[in-house]
Amino acid sequence: MHCYDDLIWLLIIDFTARYMAKNLLAVLFGFLLSVLLIVLCDITFALINGMKIRNSDFWPDSKDIEGLGTTPRESSRLKKVDGLNVISHRKKKNGEILWNVNYSFNNNFRRIVPSTHEIEADRFVAFFGGSQTFGSGLNDNETIPAQVQKYTKGYRVYNFAYRGYGPHQMLRIIESGTLKDEIAESVGIAFYQYIDAHIARAIGKLSWIRSRGADEPYYEFNSEQEIVQNGTFGTGHFPEGLIYWLLGTSKILEYFKVDMPVITKHHHELVCGIVAKAKEVFLKQFPDSRFVVLLGFSVGPNSLIEQCLLSKQIEYIDLRSLKNVTTGLTYKNDGHYTPTGARVIADHILEKEKDMFGEKRIFSD
Repeated sequence: MHCYDDLIWLLIIDFTARYMAKNLLAVLFGFLLSVLLIVLCDITFALINGMKIRNSDFWPDSKDIEGLGTTPRESSRLKKVDGLNVISHRKKKNGEILWNVNYSFNNNFRRIVPSTHEIEADRFVAFFGGSQTFGSGLNDNETIPAQVQKYTKGYRVYNFAYRGYGPHQMLRIIESGTLKDEIAESVGIAFYQYIDAHIARAIGKLSWIRSRGADEPYYEFNSEQEIVQNGTFGTGHFPEGLIYWLLGTSKILEYFKVDMPVITKHHHELVCGIVAKAKEVFLKQFPDSRFVVLLGFSVGPNSLIEQCLLSKQIEYIDLRSLKNVTTGLTYKNDGHYTPTGARVIADHILEKEKDMFGEKRIFSD
């Protein structure tokens, strides 16, 4: 009887093993076929997208020594010209050349503001922000900081902005403690130009990590609701950052403009908190100075950032109304300022701050 039971069990085990092996093979085949179909589909959408590969490495081999995620030091187009670090930038869109300009940087790889070393100054103006403040599409003498310098006496102007920067890079620069080594004056004013795109940058959205990698500084609220740095998007925001980057490699998702996470009130508060922390640390380093936010053209009419700035008593200058002043402030099919746009904005800043800078304005010539 026991032999009979054993035989039945052996038959059951053999049948189960054969069945599982057969189905496992089918499952494996189905999985590989699905992967192949996804890859082929992704290649198809890549062709539809024009094979524009914009994905960066998750942890790129960076020359960044400040923990900012990207700096002019990294550019393969960097050249030495008359003691300056120079990058040539030519941009085309829809077959049309938008600009063909040069960006010059000092030894600290900050964009130069012409004439700053030729003036006598006992106060400073420091600009922070992304490409619009940096002056993408503009030569050195055409940027907003350069225009402010040109029409300002007694102030030396510095440009700490760079392409793709957001409030997290500004805070990182200020927290690093290097401003005291770069700014010769002890009292002045800091301007940070905010645009809505800075939220995606500061929180490490899928679209941003896809194009920039994950070595930018990552800030978050701690348990006491204080803003603290937690490494980078690759370390402090892991594994979400890695998942976003992997999803970002999909041309299907890129074609359908799939992005995540959905920006919420919490993200606005986080960015506002980063700006408030930057102001706090900046004023500790430069007492009796001021910190002012510039609300750029893309800021929504009922922006939560504006409400948050008011609640935290952070000064701001609203640039949004300037869009209706004149045409040609930004390049066609591009959000960056033209030389005229930079002049109009600089003029508006000087007008709003005429108690500090005096009455002379750009368009009074």
